[in-house]
Amino acid sequence: MSIPSAPVMRPSRTRFNREHFSAHSLQELCALLESFSLTVGKCFARPASKSKPRKIGHSITLSLIEREKVRGVLMAILASILWRRIDTPGHDTCRLESNENGWTLLGTSIFHHQFGPASLSYSLKCDLQWKTVWGRVWGIAGDQHIDYLVSHEGECWTLNGNAVSGLESLVDLDFSFTPATNLAQIRRVPIPINKPVQLPVVWLDIDTGTLTKLLQAYERRAEMQVWYEAPSVGYRGMLELAPSGFIRRYPNLWEAENTD
Repeated sequence: MSIPSAPVMRPSRTRFNREHFSAHSLQELCALLESFSLTVGKCFARPASKSKPRKIGHSITLSLIEREKVRGVLMAILASILWRRIDTPGHDTCRLESNENGWTLLGTSIFHHQFGPASLSYSLKCDLQWKTVWGRVWGIAGDQHIDYLVSHEGECWTLNGNAVSGLESLVDLDFSFTPATNLAQIRRVPIPINKPVQLPVVWLDIDTGTLTKLLQAYERRAEMQVWYEAPSVGYRGMLELAPSGFIRRYPNLWEAENTD
């Protein structure tokens, strides 16, 4: 069988001859190149992964939520507040969370401490009756690194794993640097009108790094006003409350910012 000879290309012809290359031929050529490209791609492509594309931030968040559900500790945010400090430059923000096991206060306080600028995060975990289970404070104050873990089990109180005596009858933990922890005490104990209630607490003093007993007295003067005294630290004043139980005004110390 004879093979037709190819057309002779003369050197003098340098221009493209459109008569020998129609639009239909161009479409066929493009289809051929596309088919060739797909074939080569299949030969050299890596095997497709069976796993779905992973969205890191989203998947991590869902993973944490699912784990919290399994543990039964998925938290619901009930209230939040932002305070401005009055006696020294500073702010404090806190939110109240709840779940089937109890209540949690979670916040951060930034202020000028005697050691220098301070940034302290804190958490207070209470059971369903608002009794303290544990509390933690961590952060910096000047050149000091702060990290205190307080645990309460039965009648035993510990600070960073070391038992502290003399606190066996107490069930509330109070942090010295924030107005947030008063909420747990106010929510736990009914405070009648014009009748003082003695409410001593375990007091974590970050200045000394100690747990001590702090004597306190609350007396409700109006629905959202409570007279408060802490004789051992020389403080007394009329506390103004928010419906959540957070203190909106702590005279000479803290005031809630208007965030509406």
